[in-house]
Amino acid sequence: MEDINPSVSDILGALSLWAPPELAEDWDNPGLTVGNPEVRVKTIVVALDASLKGIEEASHRSAELLVTHHPLPLKPVRTLIITEPTQGRIAMLLKKGISLVSMHTNLDAAQGGVNDCLGEILGLRDMVPLDNKDAPTGLGRLGRLQRPCTLGEFMALVKRRLGAPALSFAGDLSRHISMVAICGGSCGDMWRLAWKMGADCLLTGEIRYHQALDAVDAGLTIVAAGHFETERPIVKKIAEFLKSQAEERGWEVKVHRYLEECSPLKIF
Repeated sequence: MEDINPSVSDILGALSLWAPPELAEDWDNPGLTVGNPEVRVKTIVVALDASLKGIEEASHRSAELLVTHHPLPLKPVRTLIITEPTQGRIAMLLKKGISLVSMHTNLDAAQGGVNDCLGEILGLRDMVPLDNKDAPTGLGRLGRLQRPCTLGEFMALVKRRLGAPALSFAGDLSRHISMVAICGGSCGDMWRLAWKMGADCLLTGEIRYHQALDAVDAGLTIVAAGHFETERPIVKKIAEFLKSQAEERGWEVKVHRYLEECSPLKIF
């Protein structure tokens, strides 16, 4: 009888159709980073990060595969000292027999990926990739609000729809905005591109002080809603995609979202 449980490699192949690895930035490390591509998978857990708690959740559910947005490791690991945080999590995955697949900047850039998902939640219309001939990236999106509003009103919308505990911003709360550039995560370095493409505001997860200072001097408002908060919505989308692939391909595999995941950063 043919095994209808997919392999780790099968699942990675399906995910790569949605977010091709060639869309990833040169510095990134998406794909299978820990584990065995030939292992058959009965249970998958989807999370934003391969945190200790995320790995424990996968272990609790007897999952053979953990699928995340953020890769582990992001940078090359030269040693495997298990008392170090990153190496310790890699060792924990190996010990528990859990493979790890991640889709990072390739999923940021992909159609229907992180930034399309973020734009849909915020109700942006006519979204286009945030790139041009001088600085092609395709990671972010530029779109139009359903109706112009003040920066303060937009921030209230962002806070409510993303469930963000607090927002940072740079600019005038009474300024009216219509065109919004979005890029989940840490995309402060994209402020100039957003400004050149005609955005009134850049929404990202986090931004550096001097990036915000330069952006405001150029006439661009900034909203930072949290790295976790701007990327968390994609976890549901990944789980839905995997479930649809299982149904289409006749795979017997259970897909679970890690529902208790939270940002390591708290507001005092």
